[in-house]
Amino acid sequence: MLATVAQLKDAVGVTSTEHDTELTRILGDVSSAIEQHLGNRPLIHPGTDVTEDYDGGLFDVQLRRWPIPDAQAVTVKVAVDRDFASATDLVVDEDYYLDRAMGVISRLPDRTCWESGRGVIRVTYAGGYADPNADPTPAGVATLPGHIRQAALLQAAHEWDRKRKPGASSEGMAGGSVGWVGQVALLKGVGEMLVTEKRC
Repeated sequence: MLATVAQLKDAVGVTSTEHDTELTRILGDVSSAIEQHLGNRPLIHPGTDVTEDYDGGLFDVQLRRWPIPDAQAVTVKVAVDRDFASATDLVVDEDYYLDRAMGVISRLPDRTCWESGRGVIRVTYAGGYADPNADPTPAGVATLPGHIRQAALLQAAHEWDRKRKPGASSEGMAGGSVGWVGQVALLKGVGEMLVTEKRC
């Protein structure tokens, strides 16, 4: 989740544990809606490596998860025939460049196009921000930016208020809604706070 229940309770003025289950569910729904709004980008570091396949033929490949803590822990293979078991690992800064902050890999030398084909690039890596609920925070993993946490808390507080007041709509707070994602209508103000996190 993109915030803690304790942070949400502070935001909505709840002091007892009576509503912890409902508040946890709201935070989970809001976190999922924000990730969908950002193009199904998983924001939280998974804690272990994931393997993903990407299409080739472009200069740059945008990975689904970023920032990436350790370039040396990333494995990239190219297999036009998709025989990744026989493909050799590419070498960072020799065969490709990794922008860890943005989660983008570029083919080297001279930023040429990646080999063409569907799903011909396989990347094994871990990326994303530290889970605010994790204790301790994984070494080297970036802290979730404050504006993402605040966006989640703003939306979650609105959802709490909406559910506590039957008949309330998404209009009238932070400029109304930017659009429905599942059962959550993201507020315009929340969408504006997340603009810098979107990628084409």
